[in-house]
Amino acid sequence: MKLNKILIILTFIFTLGFNSYSQCPLGTYVPISGGDVTPPSLGTLTVTGPTAGDYIGVNVIAGNVYTFSTCNGNTYDTYLTLWDDGGGLIDFNDDGPTCASQSTITWTATYTGVVYLQLTEYISFFNVCGTNSTSTQIEITSSPPVQTGNGCSTDITICTPGVAGPFGFSTPGNPVSSCLDFFGPNYAYVVLYITQSGPLEMLINGDATSGYMDVSVFSIPPGQDPCTAVNDVNNEISCNYATGSDGCNQIGTAFPCGSSVPSPNVTAGDVLFIVLENWSGTSTNFTLELAGLPAAQTGPPDATINEVTLCDTLGPTQITAANMGGSWSGAGGITATGIFDPSAVGPGTYTVNYDIGSAPCASSSTGNITVVACNQPCVITNFTANQGVCENPLNVYDITGEVTFTNAPAVGTLTVTACDGTNQVFNAPFLSPQAY
Repeated sequence: MKLNKILIILTFIFTLGFNSYSQCPLGTYVPISGGDVTPPSLGTLTVTGPTAGDYIGVNVIAGNVYTFSTCNGNTYDTYLTLWDDGGGLIDFNDDGPTCASQSTITWTATYTGVVYLQLTEYISFFNVCGTNSTSTQIEITSSPPVQTGNGCSTDITICTPGVAGPFGFSTPGNPVSSCLDFFGPNYAYVVLYITQSGPLEMLINGDATSGYMDVSVFSIPPGQDPCTAVNDVNNEISCNYATGSDGCNQIGTAFPCGSSVPSPNVTAGDVLFIVLENWSGTSTNFTLELAGLPAAQTGPPDATINEVTLCDTLGPTQITAANMGGSWSGAGGITATGIFDPSAVGPGTYTVNYDIGSAPCASSSTGNITVVACNQPCVITNFTANQGVCENPLNVYDITGEVTFTNAPAVGTLTVTACDGTNQVFNAPFLSPQAY
């Protein structure tokens, strides 16, 4: 019995010690560069200056994956704790997983805002909250979630300078281009909206250092869906069947990739569609990078809806926007691809929505589709005439009244004629009822 009691007490102490393992009171806030630090959307930010006992604020974006690490040559045994903006514990780490006495936390952000990274020194199992005046380097690495389309029907877009991605691969659409042979296991489709004219200098870099990556570039004619335009090889402006198995490919020569072809010149307002064949299947995702000026640059898509007036005798009709390829929704039963049927809904005004692109390159707009009655007979349903007082000595009187009708034509005239040949003429558009 004594032995069992001792074991119970020891277990209780161990549990208390373990619970205190992650709970250190927040020490001194260290405002780096005047405030909370913001790591790049893709890449690593090195923060120098905090000491054990300090904490820093880090701006994060929901969905991005963040790694907080002290593995870059620090001399004392570090301990990291991550807190949310409401003081709730997110995670903590000591010794791991790859750098001995240093610490690493990897976390996928569940909200957009600020988290607090607390740095302390590991003294012993029962004291992980030690202080140390040694200046410490903390590396904060960020990467957005891998974006993957669904075959050719994708809204992956690039609009930010520098490196964009990572992007994933998906099942292929129809075989297209003059150099892709569609032997590879998976493919990617990316849209570029050109905002700065210049040569297209573009690097596609897989996450593997080997394997063939082939790429074709199409210029999309105005008003066409990219997935339709790529079926016409006349829209292709560049194609590079990789010459080396180094996991990369480029258009132009701005980047250190062995596979390259000359850059085509593109113009602001152009819509480009990139079709990438992961020929070897060695990479699971890739990044895309455009060279800086004077090379061509990109921006968000233009989601402006082309508002139209349609006759109610028309069947299914494609509604368009400034940049096509996005998703539609709204009144009148419009389909996700933008097909609207005026004959099914009848006359009226219908508000529709259009979304195109993916964050941070997403755009949206709202517009109206007007349906009017067309090619139906105009029928006078009521006509009234009122005789005025006889005016002497001319012996004449005024006639006034009202005309009511249906399906007023969009053009033409309405003429009301008296017995003596006098008349009053009304020009379209007509009102019903119409007083004369």
